[in-house]
Amino acid sequence: MISCAADVSIRPHLLSRFLRANTKDGVTTLLPDFLPSQLPPRDSIQDRWLWDSEEWRKQRGGLPSCLVIATEGPVFSSGHDLSEMKGKPKEEIKEIFDLCSEVMSLIRRSPSVVISRINGIATAAGAQLAATTDIVIASPSSSFGTPGVRVGLYCTTPGVAVARAFPPKTAFGMLATARTLSAKEAHEKGMVTFLSKVEGEGEVHALDQLVHDVALDITSSGSQIQALGKWSFYTQIGMREGGGDGMEAAVKWAGEIMARNAKLDDAKEGFSAFLEKRKPSWKT
Repeated sequence: MISCAADVSIRPHLLSRFLRANTKDGVTTLLPDFLPSQLPPRDSIQDRWLWDSEEWRKQRGGLPSCLVIATEGPVFSSGHDLSEMKGKPKEEIKEIFDLCSEVMSLIRRSPSVVISRINGIATAAGAQLAATTDIVIASPSSSFGTPGVRVGLYCTTPGVAVARAFPPKTAFGMLATARTLSAKEAHEKGMVTFLSKVEGEGEVHALDQLVHDVALDITSSGSQIQALGKWSFYTQIGMREGGGDGMEAAVKWAGEIMARNAKLDDAKEGFSAFLEKRKPSWKT
């Protein structure tokens, strides 16, 4: 689990902790760019750790396949500290947002599945942080908002992630009005992946149990398969080749991915375990 204080969610320590979680023997492995063209020829050494099980074990063996971002208290993250920006030159303010962008990019490109555990308020860059993670798990008392317009600083960078997690009209409404959405509303709109059902007494315990169960589901499968699946998912949803919604190009591309996936050690073990009616012993 990666924990961070509510008011420092974008500080260097979160960046460094993510880097450490994806570094082995001094080498950091991150997912390739989410572009179909990043699919290397079968005999290429480019990003071989993602396509070769032995290379995966060398470069990522022992690293976590799931990371959880969590905070203590009633605020998940309130985003940037405005006092840091007041009176500073544009170049220094830009550095703050560059750091934030680097953290968000690292979350997306981490081969580990990243979960955000939300118990409280996630606003501005805090909403961005939550929306950027792969899976959002929230308690019923949680809420999400992008209130920057109220202080004259439109939530433009949070809007990038929020617009990809919510339907466009919902996202724009949040940005333009500064209204917050409850966890229930965010779940109905698709931003919250899993919503804990216990309110009031026992709410935190129920949330933690749900986070534990979801993380266990993820770590109960091969870590290389999860990483390949994450990269493939974000790549294919961005495909618009050939016109239209890009589905035909994406499904053809995905067929190549699945063919390569089937040759990985975890897939071979999974096939054998299924046919032999036993629990698989994953190789990565």
